[in-house]
Amino acid sequence: MIVTVLDVVHQYRLETGKILDEKQFNAFIRDSEEALLYNVALTYISHQMRTVFDLRKRLNRESKNTQLIDKVIHKLEEQKYIGDEMYAAEFVSQMKHQLVGKTWIQNKLAQKGIDSNIIIKVLSDYDELEDEDKVLSLLKSELRIVVRKPYFRFLDSFKRKCLSKGFLYQTIEQVIQMQKDFIHNHIDEQSALRKEKLPRNTLHLGYLEKQKLIQKLRQKGYSNQAIV
Repeated sequence: MIVTVLDVVHQYRLETGKILDEKQFNAFIRDSEEALLYNVALTYISHQMRTVFDLRKRLNRESKNTQLIDKVIHKLEEQKYIGDEMYAAEFVSQMKHQLVGKTWIQNKLAQKGIDSNIIIKVLSDYDELEDEDKVLSLLKSELRIVVRKPYFRFLDSFKRKCLSKGFLYQTIEQVIQMQKDFIHNHIDEQSALRKEKLPRNTLHLGYLEKQKLIQKLRQKGYSNQAIV
């Protein structure tokens, strides 16, 4: 059974009872498949913007005819229904308002099959200062309530989180340096220290014992300010 769409039926005047010869029949089959594939593509891209890579992967589930898939995609590109540069520009516009960095955006676009030249183009006017503001927003969110843990343990955790969101290491460090006082004021290391198994009276410890204790606390991420 051949499944087709009305446009192709009308194109070949089959509603009039026209009989097709072999050449016409083969063309009818090809055009029917193209029309159906085109409809699948339209349905797929109607829900949200898609890259050519995404669309090709979806159409490969419907047909193994790569030439036909290329033809449908080219048609949609000509009709401005799909386009990688259009997708990338819209994606960057949306992500500028999210707490993710430039590197994260680059990686996501690359994963979507966007050409590197397109990525460079759509990010050419990206304001690096926006990433500083985003890292600062993340920092304030992390410290919205007092954190009871060693200072450097918090910083290590915060840096990893920021790096996973695509912010550059130097950007993260710059924000941390500018916000040192703010961070110290929102981290309660003393509460964390009280949970450590420390000697009750450190005043009676010898020099070497004190140095070992200090080294142990530093390894756990406590700042000199907390240890002293």
